[in-house]
Amino acid sequence: MNFKVGDVVILKSGGPKMTIMKDYQSGWFLTYWFSENKIISGEFDGNALFRVYEKDEDVGIDIHK
Repeated sequence: MNFKVGDVVILKSGGPKMTIMKDYQSGWFLTYWFSENKIISGEFDGNALFRVYEKDEDVGIDIHK
């Protein structure tokens, strides 16, 4: 799946909403998210991510856990 900087995503396995901050053009993406009022970053393979849409049910998993 193609993502662009600014897209909001989650891991297919669940977790917090993350923002795509950099596309490495290799299928991997740098993401940022908040945890306990701190900004955390991580790099993920695009195959492990879902784009979050306006309606949470479009994602297919509960993102509010």
